[in-house]
Amino acid sequence: IQISHLKKLKINSNYLTELEEMAIKARGFLDYIVRKEYEDLATEVKEKKRSWEDNNLNANLIHYYYCKSLFSDWNNDPKLKSVDNYYLGQMENFWLKFSLYEQGLTSVIAHRNSKENLAQLILKSLKQRSIYSEELGRYWKNSWSYYWTQMPIETQALMIELFSEVAREPKTVDELKTWLLKNKQTQHWGTTKATSEAVFAMLAFGDNYTEENLPVRIELGNQLLDLKSHQA
Repeated sequence: IQISHLKKLKINSNYLTELEEMAIKARGFLDYIVRKEYEDLATEVKEKKRSWEDNNLNANLIHYYYCKSLFSDWNNDPKLKSVDNYYLGQMENFWLKFSLYEQGLTSVIAHRNSKENLAQLILKSLKQRSIYSEELGRYWKNSWSYYWTQMPIETQALMIELFSEVAREPKTVDELKTWLLKNKQTQHWGTTKATSEAVFAMLAFGDNYTEENLPVRIELGNQLLDLKSHQA
C-alpha cells in the first residue's frame, strides 16, 4: 500500500524501482495464499463442513482486495477470476458484519470493480453514521481498539480517500481533514502506520493544507501596501 502511495504522490526515490520489484513478488505470494484459502474452503464445502452461502470473508481478504485495487495490472490471472467473483459477491452480502474501516475498504473495492451500487450503498450508510461538529469536523464515534482494523486514525485517513474518490464530496473531505488535524493537536497518532496513512490522506486528497495560497497583505497604519508597485 505504501509503495502505491509513493507513486500516487509522485515521490522520486532511488529505491522506488527496487520497491516495485518487491511489490510484484509480494503480489504473487498473496495471490497464492488467497487461492489456497479458496481451495481449502471448497474442500470443506464438499465435506459439508461449511457452505458457500456462509460468511467466508475476513479482514485479511478485504485488505487483499483493497491492495489489489491499487494496481491496474493486478487482475490478469484467469485462475483467480472465479475466486475474485466469489469474494466480491461475499462483500455484497456481508459488508455490514465488518468494522467501519473494513466497510470503507469494501466501498473503495466495489467502486474500483465497477460495482457502483454497492459502493454508494456503503458510502451512504457510513455518512449517516458519522458525526459533524463545526469545531471538530466530521468523524465517527466507535468502540476503537488497538487491532489494526479498529484504529481511529487509519479509519479516518481511509474515509478521506473514500469520500474524495467515490463520493467526490470536497466539502466532506475538508470536514474529515479538520478532525484529523484537531486530533493531532491533542493526541499522539501512535504508530508509524497511522502517521504515514494520515500524512498521505492530507497530501493526496482535497485541498493541499501544506501550501498557503492567500496573497501576502502588508498594511502601514490603515493603508494597504501595493506590493506590485514596489517590486524591483
